[in-house]
Amino acid sequence: MKAVATFSLWLLLVAVGFAQDPGKETVARLRTVLLFGTNDNLAEVVPEVPVADKGHAGRMELLKNLHFKNYGLLGSEVKPIWRSYTNWSSPMKGSDEILLSFEPNSQAEADGVKLDLELWQGKRKVMKTTHPLKNGKWLYIAGPDWRGGRLILGIELLPLSEK
Repeated sequence: MKAVATFSLWLLLVAVGFAQDPGKETVARLRTVLLFGTNDNLAEVVPEVPVADKGHAGRMELLKNLHFKNYGLLGSEVKPIWRSYTNWSSPMKGSDEILLSFEPNSQAEADGVKLDLELWQGKRKVMKTTHPLKNGKWLYIAGPDWRGGRLILGIELLPLSEK
């Protein structure tokens, strides 16, 4: 009888271990890019960094503090947005100097989600905001000055259906 009880308890623990955590349901995906904006010649300032997609420059033309002549792409990452957990993005591989934490603030809708966003520089939180994001729309966050230019974090909400 003791063996049956032990086996039943073990079976219950295995079942609980394999149960789906509803908080880890993916409600959308977030693309983060780390850009370097400069008015100098990009190849001279950071020769190892590729030129960023021209779409970023076009979207930032109207932003007074983030408009530069040249943009380099320091890194990019796509992460899932889980329903009930804080998610982390580290767009520059191998570095934890610039991090973004994000968590849904409300129910995800078909065309967007409201996120709590925190920008971390090293181990220091430098910005916290709640912002609604729409699919395919970019949000740019000014980062610290760097090498005579500025680091810029770009965030784009991607729908689940897009791969």
